Amino acid sequence: MREAFSRKHARTIPVAEYIALEMPDLALVMEEEEKDLTLDKALDNLDQLRPSDPILSQVDFEDLFELLSNGFTTFQLKAYFIREYPKAKKAVEEKEAEYKWIKEQLPWSPAGKIEIVGSSKQKLCLSIMKEVWRLEIREMVDGHGFFFAKISEDLMALMTREDMRLAILKTWDIKADEIDVSKERLSIYASKARTLSVLQKLDAAFQEVVAKQIDVKWTSGIINPKLLDHLGRLTGCVITSKRGEMYRGKKRNILQVMWLPQNENQGAESLDNVIHRLLITGLRPWDKAGVLKHDISDDAESRLVPHFLGRDKLSWQDKLTQWYRWVRPTSRFQEPEDAPSLRVDDVLPKPLNAAAPEGEHTVWSGPFTTTTARFGQVLFKNAANFSIAEATKSNNHIFSPSAPPPANLTALSSRLTSSQPVRTTLLIKFRLPPIDATMLKHQFLPRSIEMHLAIPDDLPEGPLHGPDHLERVVAVLEPGHIDVPNPSLPIDLRLSQPRLRMMANATRFDSAFHGYLKDAKLDLLRGQVYTPPQILIQRVPTAVPGKWSNSPRPYLFAGLEMHRTLEAEYEGHKLLYTTIQAGHHGGRRAELVLEATPPHASLSEAEKRAHAERYLKVVQQLASGNVVRWGP
Repeated sequence: MREAFSRKHARTIPVAEYIALEMPDLALVMEEEEKDLTLDKALDNLDQLRPSDPILSQVDFEDLFELLSNGFTTFQLKAYFIREYPKAKKAVEEKEAEYKWIKEQLPWSPAGKIEIVGSSKQKLCLSIMKEVWRLEIREMVDGHGFFFAKISEDLMALMTREDMRLAILKTWDIKADEIDVSKERLSIYASKARTLSVLQKLDAAFQEVVAKQIDVKWTSGIINPKLLDHLGRLTGCVITSKRGEMYRGKKRNILQVMWLPQNENQGAESLDNVIHRLLITGLRPWDKAGVLKHDISDDAESRLVPHFLGRDKLSWQDKLTQWYRWVRPTSRFQEPEDAPSLRVDDVLPKPLNAAAPEGEHTVWSGPFTTTTARFGQVLFKNAANFSIAEATKSNNHIFSPSAPPPANLTALSSRLTSSQPVRTTLLIKFRLPPIDATMLKHQFLPRSIEMHLAIPDDLPEGPLHGPDHLERVVAVLEPGHIDVPNPSLPIDLRLSQPRLRMMANATRFDSAFHGYLKDAKLDLLRGQVYTPPQILIQRVPTAVPGKWSNSPRPYLFAGLEMHRTLEAEYEGHKLLYTTIQAGHHGGRRAELVLEATPPHASLSEAEKRAHAERYLKVVQQLASGNVVRWGP
């Protein structure tokens, strides 16, 4: 036997390659047992040789192998294997079910192989030792081996995301070369003890995974999986689409969001709320595109040119699109052209009225309009046979605001009449749930409501007490954007005349907004911000003066923006230079805005129109680059 099973060969043998046994006829086995009255005693003796410690040294393993081979007949070994193997297999299956997240697995096996040589009896002995008794050789167990498992699809999605995988490895001190995850299976290459440790740590990590569902019944179809994957990577979670119960004749769209708890700050907004909010603001925007006004003479010469600059100013979903600007080709030898003339009737459909005064006994002011001009780029999606006239009908474009580099504002500063200290404002936005958007036509509800909080320069330690800093609350009834491409210039325009209503001072501190700010946690110094996912407003103003909603309306939290604004007077109007941090829903950007000063109420209609024309002339001067240089 020593010659047939030498230690020299043993070091190179794989335990994985056992020859399958031919299962004997059970009736024949029973007949043989009746003839041999000592079989039961032989099986008991064989069972007593089973080591209590399943891990043996290679010497002890070989000695036991020889004892079985020389001390028992082939018939006795077969009978023992038939009796004990089903029990051993069941025990292994129960042990494999220890981790619920494992669907199927191949138990750990050493990288070292044992070469089987000898008779069928010797192979039978080895099968008993390995398959029934589950014995292992210490020298191989201490070395590296392989473990393979198929895990649940949701956790597989979590593990195949590189950022999530790295988070698990870092949190649970697992080396990157010990674990590999593909679309099909989980693989571990380590010693047996280390493999068990890795599995235990993975199990602990998976036990902590947070999984929540979002009902997105407001969507018309399945959301693009690539978009969900992109959003998941931005927010540190995994988003998968599922089908729910029937809703209005169709199955609801359900999203499952999974994330690791270390990816969220203590007291921060729950990630499922974040995902829902970003999907709503991204897929159902209500104020992105404005009415497009263009000069027909630009159609023949102008064309779409890729726009690569300023992608950090875009919202998360707009960054997925390659945008184009409508440009008229020019050479460097041509004289720069002036901005196209702006006519009041085309771009200012509403008069430049002053804000409606707040009543003493009303919650909200009457509707009023402000007028602003923003500078930036009107961007389009590239389409075959693009036509600016067709784009005017579809309004399928966005506006990306811009501001001159700070160094270029020096020339403008000499023309400023006066300026105010830089102020910081925290803007908290709310919007109607998408499912309620159809009510706008019937009840004229505001699309958006904004809270403006004045933030002091010397921020106190700890959370900000929001109600003490509430400056104003504004309801946006309609955005009123008009976008004007300037293909011959680097700057396009957006003129906005939103219709607004403002909450009165007397009631501002006794409202749902006051309660919302009390529940919110705004620790700006530490960067920890928690905002409740929605607000219930008792009396929502409508577009009709003196009218409110018939019942309380929930509004969803739609984003938070930090504004740093320098305000100055320029040509009789307000010039605002603002830097904005708006997170995933609005990007990081700077804006130059010219806000129109309303004409005096005592002026005639002709004088008011002349005032509006002078305002547009100032806007054109700024856009042309004659007053301030827009490029570097």
